[in-house]
Parts: sequence; structure tokens; C-alpha cells
Amino acid sequence: MNLTDKRFWKFEALSLLSTVLTIGIMEVCLGRFEIDSDIVPMCVIILISYLIGQAMAWKLYKPTVWVKLWLGIYLFSIIALTMILLIINGLDCLFAEESKTDISADIHVGFSAAGLSVVVLLIWMFISFIPSMITGYITTLWLFHKTKDVKTYEAEI
Repeated sequence: MNLTDKRFWKFEALSLLSTVLTIGIMEVCLGRFEIDSDIVPMCVIILISYLIGQAMAWKLYKPTVWVKLWLGIYLFSIIALTMILLIINGLDCLFAEESKTDISADIHVGFSAAGLSVVVLLIWMFISFIPSMITGYITTLWLFHKTKDVKTYEAEI
């Protein structure tokens, strides 16, 4: 994988497509939400996980076979999101402040940070399936649509 390879950077640009598709699916499946300051960090985390997942899939699999590329994007994006959530939970544990508010038994507190991370990861596993598939398929059609390009790329590896 050369960083001067234009196909790699076009492939990384497709992570924006994956991010938009994921946000769209989340809006349809999970209910309506507005793009405001609360949702922007989630969009950045989704974009970073796709960037990392796609870079690892490009490196380990031949991008000319879309099924392997799609599964690589899917699995490595899940791993990247898991690592990001572990870092966030670790920082949350380090910088947590004790609340002095009295919480009575009849008030529902909600998820802990770790519980919320597990829920986010499970939702991510279901939602990122389709955008990863679409990105892998578009990559093979757009970047490797000629057999000459495929043979040239495989010879470079």
C-alpha cells in the first residue's frame, strides 16, 4: 500500500459515503434526530471508525474482490469503534467526578458509560452492515472496473 496511490485516497473518501449512509439508516431506524452539536461527535466517531476500518481492509485484502473487501471494512470498522469506545470509557473513568446529588430509588438513572458503549456497539454491528457492503461494491466498480487495472494492481502487490 503506497500512500501515493490515488485509488487508496479515493477509497478513503468513500468513508464519507459510508458515514452518510450510516447516519441515514440511523435516522430511519432509530427515529428522527437533528444534526446539532449533540450529534456531531457521533458523526466524527463514525467517520474515524470507517477511515481506520477501510485502511486496514485495503491493506489486508485485495480491493478487487468486493466481498472480501466488504467483510474487511465491516469487521475492522467494528474493531475500530470498539477501540474508540474503550478509550472514551477509560478517559471517563479517569476524569469522573463524583455526583453529590441524592438519587432516590424511584428515579431511573439509565445506562452506565460501559453499558451505553455496549448498546452503541450492538447497534453499530447491525447498522454498518449495509454501508460497508455498498462501499466495497462501489470501490470495485469505480476503481477497478477494467481487467487491465485489476492485473496492474495485483502485479504491484
